[in-house]
Amino acid sequence: IGRAIANTQIYVLDAHLQPQPIGIPGELYIGGVGLARGYLNRPDLTAEKFIPNPFEKSKVKSQKSKLNRLYKTGDLVRYLPDGNLQFLGRLDCQVKIRGYRIELEEIESLLSQHPAVREAVVIVYEDIPDNKRLVAYVVLNSMTLAQVDLRNFLQKKLPNYMIPSAFVVQSSLPLTASGKIDRSALRPSIANLERPFVAQTATQVTLTTLWLQILNLEQVGIQDNFFELGGDSLLATRLLEQVNQQFEQTLPLSDLFLAPTIEQFASLIEKHGDPHSNSPQSWTPLVPLQPAGDKLPFFCVHPIFGVVLPYYELAFHLGKDQPFYGLQPFGIDGVHPPLTSIEEMAAHYIKALRQIQPQGPYHIGGWSFGGLVAFEMAQQLHQAGQMTFLAIIDAIAPVSSNQLSFWDGLKFLLTTVSRSIYPFFLDYWSLISEKIITPHALLSSLERATIKYLIPQETRLRMLDELTIHRILRIFYANSRATLKYVPQPYPNAIALFRTNEPLSKSNESTLGWNQLTTADVQVHFIPGNHLTMLRKPHVQVLAEQLYKYLASSE
Repeated sequence: IGRAIANTQIYVLDAHLQPQPIGIPGELYIGGVGLARGYLNRPDLTAEKFIPNPFEKSKVKSQKSKLNRLYKTGDLVRYLPDGNLQFLGRLDCQVKIRGYRIELEEIESLLSQHPAVREAVVIVYEDIPDNKRLVAYVVLNSMTLAQVDLRNFLQKKLPNYMIPSAFVVQSSLPLTASGKIDRSALRPSIANLERPFVAQTATQVTLTTLWLQILNLEQVGIQDNFFELGGDSLLATRLLEQVNQQFEQTLPLSDLFLAPTIEQFASLIEKHGDPHSNSPQSWTPLVPLQPAGDKLPFFCVHPIFGVVLPYYELAFHLGKDQPFYGLQPFGIDGVHPPLTSIEEMAAHYIKALRQIQPQGPYHIGGWSFGGLVAFEMAQQLHQAGQMTFLAIIDAIAPVSSNQLSFWDGLKFLLTTVSRSIYPFFLDYWSLISEKIITPHALLSSLERATIKYLIPQETRLRMLDELTIHRILRIFYANSRATLKYVPQPYPNAIALFRTNEPLSKSNESTLGWNQLTTADVQVHFIPGNHLTMLRKPHVQVLAEQLYKYLASSE
């Protein structure tokens, strides 16, 4: 959009009214003698949009000083290297729903690409406090179109949280006096919203009740995603136990990833046939977090407490063209006994991943404890003559210089891990020396501390009855034993290490000790955040970008 005209000042500022450097987006502010005095008969809007110029040095209290103001345009822009401004969109079209920032114009643009849609506008509708929904208004060409057709069209291009909850067909869109779309005049009726949200079948009604109880919500729609509503490791395990009990089935955790909404999950349950048939399915370590795409799959090994849900956001941000499978441990189902040897785990996981990809090259990785197992998998695949690309995510090498003392582990637990959610703190105790505290005694103390202090009292008995914590602690105990007795062998190929700047051991060595275990290079990629937050927004987006580049280059 060019440069400022004569006697006009323009500024590209951040939320704190600080200038943005070249190339960094910010809001456009305009000042100068040509600036209007305000909005006619709208003193409230004038006070909001016309602000004192923070860069005006004159302190003369006069009528002229009242004109030294900046107009807050709401336009998102950035400076190009040649001094011109590039328009990026409108800030008032950016909304936040359930923690996700959404550009309404992006949805509108994609809707307009449908051959049956002539015009489209998307708004945020809040029928009750804190229950925001996206509603799309469309003006169609001569042909008719069903809601499901528009929803299926967008699902191929957008993540679930950006899909409107309802689509309202209009003969025309309301306009303001100046000819712009009047968004304030758009209000959906209950009939528009009810169909895609309210449970229609008995299976959906039962699942809705379970969703509400486990997620502690007052309202949930049948197209809401379990994980986007706050579902985590423990909650997913509890949900599967309740579902299997209610429907007398044995559904694996992978089904919840493949069908994370009530509508999808209900359809999956019904496809299993008679709900009273109790035919168990074969269990597998593979959890398809994102099975779509034609690229080579990325197989990521579970951390020390066993669940693969920490990888959910990473799989999502890698995109729909990158298949992503988590590897969960034996014993997570409460039936198989946990494995206590890293070599044995690696052999079983290799056997499982070959069901998806019979031949290499393979993309394998793991976060924290999962990095150790991934390293051993790469060793065994190399010995079998298979090429492997190994990505280790913030795991310290199992070498003597990295061994933590008891007090180092305790300090780290109190200062860093205590700020995060309960399951993540288990990850660090595998680094404590067996000579100072035995795994058996550690398990006992962890169990008492977890139950007494870290779980809300109202859910404590219910979770203990379902043995969810005991199952995870049992796997943690087995993985701790496997860590303590693991003796790694030198690896001849390169390693890609994705780590944070926060030290995990006394050593300041950039490769976290992995250079001692390979005769090739260790490619180090630094990710913002710490060991616990690197898998969550916003840092997981940086991790996904770096990992995607690595996988693409190796492929």
